[in-house]
Amino acid sequence: MDLTFAVRLGITLFIAAWCIAVVGWAFGVIEAIGVWRLARWPFQIGPIAASLSEETPCPVGLAAESANETAQVKYRVVRRTCLFRRRFSLFELRWNTPLEVKGTISWTNGRLSTVGRYPLGVVVFFFGWLVGWTVGGTIALTQGHLLGAPFLAFGWVVGGGMMAHSRVLERKRFLGYAAEVTSALRGVAGLG
Repeated sequence: MDLTFAVRLGITLFIAAWCIAVVGWAFGVIEAIGVWRLARWPFQIGPIAASLSEETPCPVGLAAESANETAQVKYRVVRRTCLFRRRFSLFELRWNTPLEVKGTISWTNGRLSTVGRYPLGVVVFFFGWLVGWTVGGTIALTQGHLLGAPFLAFGWVVGGGMMAHSRVLERKRFLGYAAEVTSALRGVAGLG
């Protein structure tokens, strides 16, 4: 079977996309463990989901290194930076998505900065997924296979739809978590 250059290139791109997705998945597992343990490194990487900044005195909770939790969030203060994520429970009924945002709150030069980041491993995985489905569907279409269009559409509806839905939902959740942690750091009673 003699394959055209375009088909060989497409197959190469499909395999590359698959490899990128596998690497993203493996890194995503390591990153998730780091976030669960509130390690510093995973909170410093990933695309930014939300960024807030305000002029304010330094919250009392950032003065000393500590670990604590609120009703919905677990957090750890390290060197005037608060790392936070949602609290996990074995018995919770909740709509989970792959793009759960992790956050940091830091105070420098009179400004309190809150940054939420999407998990890098998950973003890389879905990038590989979407490229793979796009290339696979396009190759099938160029070869005259009618299943190429549904294949392409399925990949984008599942992968792209999941990412679009996750971005909106998790950003909204993150803003609520950030407000809860900020209140706790300021010493507002009634939390934790």
